[in-house]
Amino acid sequence: MHQKLNQQTPETFSTFAAPAVATGSLTQAEFDAAIALLVEASNPNPPAPKQDRLNTFTKAGKQLGVCGRTVKRMFDDGELEGRRLRQGAPNTLRIYQSSIDAILTPDSRKEVISQPEGAERS
Repeated sequence: MHQKLNQQTPETFSTFAAPAVATGSLTQAEFDAAIALLVEASNPNPPAPKQDRLNTFTKAGKQLGVCGRTVKRMFDDGELEGRRLRQGAPNTLRIYQSSIDAILTPDSRKEVISQPEGAERS
């Protein structure tokens, strides 16, 4: 028997799972993760999934400043993500806009490697 989650479900879970946390049968991190999942699942108005625009190799190339063949190579190498619109049909591969944006947006996680003072440059 499946019942629909409602907004009281996380509170009910908390009541029954608290003793398991107290006895060590359930860690606090596991408890918190379960509560977060229940709160998300019981949301009556979940956010709509984001639609990712699809681009032809030519349009992707214009955004990236390269030709369509280079976009195809980047796709084949896994640098760009996309999908085929019709299985078996030629010229139906498209590139996700988010994949293009990921290349165009500087990655803040990359570390800048600088040479120590006095080091020779070659």
